[in-house]
Amino acid sequence: MVAVKWANAFICLGIAAATLLIYAQTADFAFVNYDDPTYVTGRYVRHGLNAESVRWALTSTDDANWLPVTRLSHIADVSLFGGRSGPVHLENAVLHTFASLMVFLFLFRATGARWLSAFAGMLFAVHPLHVESVAWASERKDVLCALFWFLTLWAWAGRRYWGALVFFCLGLMSKPMMVSLPVILFLLDGWPLRPGFSRRTVIEKIPFIALSLAACVVTFIAQRAGGAVRSLEKIGLLSRVENSFESWLIYPWKTVWPSGLAVYYPFPEAISAWALLCGAAILGISIAAVVYRQRAGWFTTGWFWYLASTLPVIGLVQVGDQAWANRYMYIPMVGLTIPLIWGCAQLMQRRTAAVWGVAVLGALTVAAWREAGYWRNSETLFKRDIAVTGGNYVAWESLGDFYAASSPGRLPEAIRAFEAGVGFRPKSAAAHTSLAGALHMTGDMAGAQRELGTALRLDPEYAPAHEIRGNILFHDGKTAEAIAEYRAAVREAPSAGAHSNLGAALLAAGKLPEAMTENEEAIRLDPDMLNAHYNLGSIYLRMAEPEEAVPEFRAALKIDPNHARSYYMLGQALLATGHMVEAISQMEMAVELDPRQADARAALAGLLANTGSRK
Repeated sequence: MVAVKWANAFICLGIAAATLLIYAQTADFAFVNYDDPTYVTGRYVRHGLNAESVRWALTSTDDANWLPVTRLSHIADVSLFGGRSGPVHLENAVLHTFASLMVFLFLFRATGARWLSAFAGMLFAVHPLHVESVAWASERKDVLCALFWFLTLWAWAGRRYWGALVFFCLGLMSKPMMVSLPVILFLLDGWPLRPGFSRRTVIEKIPFIALSLAACVVTFIAQRAGGAVRSLEKIGLLSRVENSFESWLIYPWKTVWPSGLAVYYPFPEAISAWALLCGAAILGISIAAVVYRQRAGWFTTGWFWYLASTLPVIGLVQVGDQAWANRYMYIPMVGLTIPLIWGCAQLMQRRTAAVWGVAVLGALTVAAWREAGYWRNSETLFKRDIAVTGGNYVAWESLGDFYAASSPGRLPEAIRAFEAGVGFRPKSAAAHTSLAGALHMTGDMAGAQRELGTALRLDPEYAPAHEIRGNILFHDGKTAEAIAEYRAAVREAPSAGAHSNLGAALLAAGKLPEAMTENEEAIRLDPDMLNAHYNLGSIYLRMAEPEEAVPEFRAALKIDPNHARSYYMLGQALLATGHMVEAISQMEMAVELDPRQADARAALAGLLANTGSRK
């Protein structure tokens, strides 16, 4: 017994060391601009743990998903790490380490085959196909789901029924992909647990099945409401079936030969003729798995584990625009590796298998370390995607977003990236709008208007295009036309930014009550909307209510302590309420941050003259 414990400890130490060897480099990785701004730094997440954020995590179906455990983990990260990206990435690596350990411990408990189980755990830890789930902060849901998945199976194999049910519930609240696990429990009855099929083995799984069905309903409703589920008009049923057949064979190939990996694989415009051959191959393998279930139970369990766990994400119910995704193989790959490992063990001598096993693990570790390096930031990630997939409009647009947000000096690179995205997707209103936004930032108003015109011809209700056109009109002093565009944006997609922009235009037009309503709505949608607080404070000053204006300007400065204009306006509000000393201090700060503010300098000079100060 002591020897067994030491052997298991040695294996666990090896798995942990290999995992951390690959992912230690992520300690200084940045968040990427694809999903991370939503999941990791979104409105409720960025304030850390508080009553409102916890309530949101438990009840929200934002982003077309109900993920309370995952959301709480992101919120807790902000409280623990202050929004730094490095610790979040390392936490993902630690969770992946524990998930890998549980793969080993579950299989060892279920089969008693220590070294085969150890190889499965190590393969799970170092496989390059898993890098996306670990190195991408937004995929915390993947590593949490997998951890609870294998904890459930470990408890189940140890006949810890209530423990298995608790872990299963936590997994469902981490990611809906957990819904296929009851099928795996039935498969384990055939191999390796072998209790057979009986009334008892069915009854004991009923709670798991009921929870899975409930989670399926909640997930479908959330994704349908969030616009994530694509209609049959956009992607037809035949295309979905054909792509599913291809995906079911692409994933095994990527498992055996994990090269050319990308974060986004565009949905093919036309499915190749070999989709039918793929379907025939899947059917043939499935028939063989049924026929040989007695002699090769590991093959039957593994193959149907793979099919069942990929079924929710294989594309029959199309969520998103991608053809397939590496992250979808995080759990299903174990189903494929079971037949590979147990089959090779029967075909090879032990020493030969050990040599080949070490060689394979070494090669995969090097490949995973290299793959993880591409996740350093958005630029390295999407340049790699473009190199791998070529006509990848999502990668080009994401790269353009990164350049546009980096600095004004990189706007030409952003424009080139957005132009490439338009070239690959000329009928996309979003692509033309992204290009228009970059052109607008460079001062090319004619080019921006041209792209916006194209975007709105393609989709007259596309809110971001209306919003950017409103910005251009407002900048040109065409306030009435800008208000009409902002109203269209608010009508089609009532975001905080659209309401704030509409409020600013209404304020400029002197429509103070309407302006106040729009800015209050913007703050309700996003309490960190700086412009909305600034605009609301300005409205209160115009309405001769400086006491109400002061907290709005203070809120704006809490969001951005370097917002020079808010210091000046706060000084004005404080002056109107009789707090001259603090008003002078705020205006001094405004001038220090931006000496070009002529009105702020004049107001400060007047105040200092009145007080007799020589500052």
